[in-house]
Amino acid sequence: KDNVGDGYVQRVDLDAEWEFVSVRDAGRFTALGSFSFVEGRVEQIDDTGDRDTAPISKGPPTSIAVGLRWNHPTRDIAVEATYRYVFKQDKLSFDDRNDTQRIPPGGTPGYSLLGIRGHWRISEAVVLFAGVENITNEDYRVHGSGSNGPGTSFVAGLNARW
Repeated sequence: KDNVGDGYVQRVDLDAEWEFVSVRDAGRFTALGSFSFVEGRVEQIDDTGDRDTAPISKGPPTSIAVGLRWNHPTRDIAVEATYRYVFKQDKLSFDDRNDTQRIPPGGTPGYSLLGIRGHWRISEAVVLFAGVENITNEDYRVHGSGSNGPGTSFVAGLNARW
């Protein structure tokens, strides 16, 4: 493994929140959105020994996410539903094309995930959360990971800061 060529990586990440309804007795409703795009190329040596440019190895696919959050009007409680779509990643480096244990032939298929999560802020420093991820039990693989993602999952946790 040698550093044999030049390359570049460009990335765009956008996140947005918009509180579109706030009613004293009904709470606040917020729309959520995010977008991530990574593009990169590097000079590599192909299967024949020639130098050529190719996409970066294990480059993440483009993804978008949208969601809706409801906040209780008087308590520190929120419920959030999210939908994430990850596009197919078929821009593969020379090595990625040969790594069929981690990346299926032709690239990693796109997938979508649906989840719901609740949050309760117990204090300024402590938040309790619980939720259901991959509600539709989608079969998916994070690009380059070599293992499939979990099916429908129940999660719970406690975040504490000091």
